[in-house]
Amino acid sequence: MAIGPGAGGVATRHATVLAGFDDVELVAATDRDPARAREFARTFGATAFSDVTGLLASGVDAVYVCVPPSGHGQLEYEPAAAGVALFVEKPLGPDEATAESDRHRG
Repeated sequence: MAIGPGAGGVATRHATVLAGFDDVELVAATDRDPARAREFARTFGATAFSDVTGLLASGVDAVYVCVPPSGHGQLEYEPAAAGVALFVEKPLGPDEATAESDRHRG
């Protein structure tokens, strides 16, 4: 599983819980702040990527998007289009219309 976009505080809390499952391996992370992605990856034994494209190219099975509500919308499109399982922290979009549109894309 990959964490990102988003490797900040909420992602760290989720990753800590996910790392406790025997059948979950955190293998990749990305964030708009490359230093934060690297630190997150170092903490969880993952690889940091500069963008979602690179993260997806690493062959992840699932992506966990952990960004504030205003950041949702476009970030989910690429993983969904790649057929990767998508877990979204917070609302799927910044408003109902965006969330409803996104729901029908994947």
